[in-house]
Amino acid sequence: DLLVRSGALDLIVVDSVAALVPRAEIEGEMGDSHVGLQARLMSQAMRKLAGSLSRFETTAIFINQLREKIGVLFGCMHHDTRVTLADGRQEKIGKIVNQRLPVEVLSYDPDRGEIVPRRVVGWFDNGRTEEFLQFTVAKPSGNGRAQFACTPNHNILTPGGWREARELRVGDRVLQSTTIRLSDFQWQVILGGLLGDSTLTASRNGRSARFRFAHGPLQAEYADWKASLFANIGTSRSVNRAGVVAHDLPPLTELADLREAVYIGGKKVLSEDYLKQLTPLSLAIWYMDDASFSVRAKGLQERTRDGSGRAEIVVEAIEPTSRERLVRYLADAWGIVPRLTIRGGKARFVFPKDETAKLHALIAPFVHPSMEHKLLPRYRGRFAVEPVFAPPRRELAPMPITRIHRKPPSKRTHRFDIQVEGSHNYLADGVVVHNSPETTPGGRALKFYSSVRLDVRKVENLKDGTEVIGSRVRVKVVKNKVAPPFRQCEFDIIYGKGISKEGSLLDVGVDLEIVKKSGAWFTYEGEQLGQGRENARQFLVEHPEVAEEIERRVREAVGVASFGPADDVPVVVDEGPPAEGRASQPASAS
Repeated sequence: DLLVRSGALDLIVVDSVAALVPRAEIEGEMGDSHVGLQARLMSQAMRKLAGSLSRFETTAIFINQLREKIGVLFGCMHHDTRVTLADGRQEKIGKIVNQRLPVEVLSYDPDRGEIVPRRVVGWFDNGRTEEFLQFTVAKPSGNGRAQFACTPNHNILTPGGWREARELRVGDRVLQSTTIRLSDFQWQVILGGLLGDSTLTASRNGRSARFRFAHGPLQAEYADWKASLFANIGTSRSVNRAGVVAHDLPPLTELADLREAVYIGGKKVLSEDYLKQLTPLSLAIWYMDDASFSVRAKGLQERTRDGSGRAEIVVEAIEPTSRERLVRYLADAWGIVPRLTIRGGKARFVFPKDETAKLHALIAPFVHPSMEHKLLPRYRGRFAVEPVFAPPRRELAPMPITRIHRKPPSKRTHRFDIQVEGSHNYLADGVVVHNSPETTPGGRALKFYSSVRLDVRKVENLKDGTEVIGSRVRVKVVKNKVAPPFRQCEFDIIYGKGISKEGSLLDVGVDLEIVKKSGAWFTYEGEQLGQGRENARQFLVEHPEVAEEIERRVREAVGVASFGPADDVPVVVDEGPPAEGRASQPASAS
C-alpha cells in the first residue's frame, strides 16, 4: 500500500498470492493453526488497495495458483433438479445418481464456444443438507421459466464468469441454453424487412420476439414467397376482409435483442452495426416491400434504349438521424446517393435516374418475378434466390433471475452431483452450472475486486527432438469489466526466453492464410519455412527479415499499425517535484 500511495510506480506484480505468508505464521511455531487467516488478510488488503490503485492510477497484477479443494468435492443439486440430456430430454439428477445412469448430458465447451454432448463419469450422493436455494430464471420458450435448486456454494455461469449461488441476487443474469433457428440468409431477410413496414413484436414474457410482415392482395404471391424463405421454421398465415395477407413467425429468442436495439422512442433506430450487416438481399427486400417506381423512358427510342426511371421509398418509420445515417451508408458502401426529402408530410428517399439504375443493378438478382415491375426493363429476369436454412443449434444467452428463495424442508434433503467428462459443467433446466473442485489460495476477495481475470493453463510440451524446450499455453479471459469476456488465445513460452513472437506469427499467419500449411509443411510465398511447427518457428528466428515481412502483412490484415525503429524511442521523465497522485508524468516522445 505504501508503494502505491507513493505514486512512484505504474505497475506492481505480486508473484504469487499462494506464497504470501502472514506475519503471525512466520513468527509463530510450526504446527500452529492459521485457518482462514490468509483469506481474511487478503480481503482487508483488497478493500484498502482498491481505492489507492484507482486514485494513484496504478495497475496491480496478482499471480495465483489453481489448486483442488481437499475434502470438498462439489457443490450440489437437489434431487428434483432436471439435467438436460444430450438428446434434449431432461432427467432428475437424483435418479441419474441413484441409478448410476450411463448417460450423456449437454455441456458448455469453453474452448469451442459451443454446447456439446459429454459423458457422465462420476455419480455423487454427498449426504444430507438443511439448505437449498431455489432459483427461478426467465426462459424465452415453454412456460417462460427455468427452475433448479442447489446448495449455496454451487457455481453458476454468468456473463461475468462463474459465481457461487449465494452471491447471486434477483435481477442478476445467468447463462442459459437457448435454441437458435435463423440462418444468416434468413437474418438478412429480417434486417431488410425491418427497414420498411415489417415489425418485431415482443412475446408475452419479453424474452423473444415475433417477426411479422403483411402485403395487399395484389402482392399475395410475393408475401407467400417471403414466407417460403422461413419454411424450416414455419409461419402463421392470415387474410383479413380487405384481402391483406399477413405472415407471423413464431417467437424467436435471437430476435429479442434485435427488437430492443431497433425500437426506441416509437421509431426505428438503425445503428452503425445494424447497417454494416446489410447485404444486397436485405436492400432488395426493403425495396420490394416499400418502394414505388415510375418509368420515365421506356427505351423505345435509340437515345433512351436502356430506359430510365425514378424510385422512391417512404422512410417515415425510421428515426430522423437514422435516415441520414442510412443515406451515408448507401453512399459509402454501394455508391448510391438518394435524396432525403419531405413530401405529403412523410420523409422519403428519392433516387434520381442514375442512382435508381445503380440500385437496380445491385438488387436485381434478388427481386422476385412478381415484383420485377419495380425494376428497369433491362434488369428484369435475373432472379436467382434459393433459401438457405440452418439446423437448430444451441447457444448461451443471458437471462435474468426472477426469484430466489430457500427451498422448504422436505423428505428429499440429499445433495447430488455428477462429474462430466472434460468440461466439468452441465445444464440444470438449461442453466449452466459447474462441478469443478478447483480453488485459488487467498480467498475470494481477488476474484471480486479484480477487473480482469485470466486463466492460464499449459496445453502441451514443446519439444526439439526429445528435449522439452517450452510449453504451449492457453489463456482464457474468465472475467473482464473493461471488454467482452470469455475470449481465449494460445501461444508458446520458450524456457529461458519467454513468449515466442515467431510462434504467434505462425499461428496468426496461418489463420489469415498469409502463411500456407499443407500437411506438416509451412510455406510463405512459395518458400518452405519448415516441416513441423517447431522447425518453421526456428526458421523465422534465424531469418528475421521474413518474420518482419509476415508481421507487416498480418498487421495490415487486422488493421493494426506497424511499428518501426522511429517508434522505439526512450520516454523522457520529468524529475521535478511529485504531483498529487503521481510522482511524475512522462513526457511525450518526439
